[in-house]
Amino acid sequence: MTSLFRLCVSVPLLGVSAWLSACASDSASPLRSTLFSVAALESLGLPATLMPAANTRVDLSHLSASDAAAGDVYGSAVALSRDGNTLAVGADLKAAGRPGDGLPAAGAVYVYTRTPQGWREQARLRATVPTTGSGFGHSLSLSDDGSRLAVGAPFESHDGAGADAALAGDQGTVYVFGRGDGGWALQSRLLASKAGSFDWFGVSVSLSGRGDTVAVSAHRHDGGEPHARQADSGAVYVFKHGASGWTEQVVLEASNAQTGGRLGTSVALSFDGLTLAAGALASGLGAVHVFRQEAAGWREQAIVTSAEATRQNPLGSQVLLSADGATLAVGATAPDGTEARQRSAGSAYVFVQQGGQWHQQARVRASNADVGDAFGERLALSADGRVLAVSAAYEASATAGLNGDQSDNSVPSAGAVYLYAREGKRWSQTDYVKSQRTRAGDLFGSALALSGDGRQLAVGARLEDGAAPWSLGGFSFGERSQNSGAVHLYSRS
Repeated sequence: MTSLFRLCVSVPLLGVSAWLSACASDSASPLRSTLFSVAALESLGLPATLMPAANTRVDLSHLSASDAAAGDVYGSAVALSRDGNTLAVGADLKAAGRPGDGLPAAGAVYVYTRTPQGWREQARLRATVPTTGSGFGHSLSLSDDGSRLAVGAPFESHDGAGADAALAGDQGTVYVFGRGDGGWALQSRLLASKAGSFDWFGVSVSLSGRGDTVAVSAHRHDGGEPHARQADSGAVYVFKHGASGWTEQVVLEASNAQTGGRLGTSVALSFDGLTLAAGALASGLGAVHVFRQEAAGWREQAIVTSAEATRQNPLGSQVLLSADGATLAVGATAPDGTEARQRSAGSAYVFVQQGGQWHQQARVRASNADVGDAFGERLALSADGRVLAVSAAYEASATAGLNGDQSDNSVPSAGAVYLYAREGKRWSQTDYVKSQRTRAGDLFGSALALSGDGRQLAVGARLEDGAAPWSLGGFSFGERSQNSGAVHLYSRS
């Protein structure tokens, strides 16, 4: 969507009263829960090396922004470090400045660390110069150790226009932050060398495990020669960090680039940063382009497709790679706002690399699949590629918690998350996760992240309403902060 449209959507939401301080305590206190019974944990079907002990307990934390306000959409993006102890949360419609007096939809990112007492906010990050509708926090990626963070602001204009200027541009920007002894600080502001209006550079970002390589998509980039432009063919930029800082290494385009191909709908890097997967919408069925860096430079290694893909379930809504780059998870659901989306239940695929060739290992679908659920729009994959989380943010069952009744479709767009595990070559759905506070329109599953071992799961619910300002005797009083957003965290230890 354009910045103008995002602004038109966000401004009415910002008219609701600001989040009151009585709600802020919810952002720091984990809610101890016996939601996952021992039997349910064992049913997760994890490989033996990941199977928790019989006395394992699972905790649930519910986070909201300490300065939450209506329309923030906190939880629109989430990222976890490999050890699961650092969490970043995007709120890309968060206003900058005072409510009613600042810049609407400027965006913000919240960084948390996990302590024995629960999750604690460590930093609140913004763009160098916040601008209306920039989408700062729309995409996030953390290095494995959690010390480096890439933040996409795909709708930011950088043509020199001031914050109060027209919203034309939307070239996009990526900010790279680092954590040191003094806290978090901006390290670099990355711009595309071939930036064009409405390229949306930064709509998806991926850091390598060491945090020294970052892939940035610009799926609305117009490729081709000046006299033979291919509108929205897409591109992926790769930046490397060295002694002189961050430098652009290469701009990748599809070998079969075509108008509307949109290479870079999603991007993912392997741990070493040498394998790159990029989703595309070419031919209407979707595909994933896999690039590999070799001695002679980057080359396109393969174009991964599936005979089961359809125009209602095209490949590429999200792509993820295991740490070794040998397992590829791909979401398959039609783009939001399309007629095909309304007819699509969605699915997800797993491909594995063998002998330099990619082979489809599995296609997974929801146990209660229904049209319009958008299953596969968001995914999360463990580092070893053996645990997969798939969300369906528009799923409508009324149940709450783990493995409840899936048959009551009376709460539209509440959202759900499905867990799958691989044993040998076989993938099975193991768990069905709902919010503990299921409500219509929350979009639970609008963002997903897993720790490296698959034991920590973060789920964004970007349209969840905040708590009422105060309550008494089980009754709530005052207006909730509508669409302020939340993140639900599940931890198995």
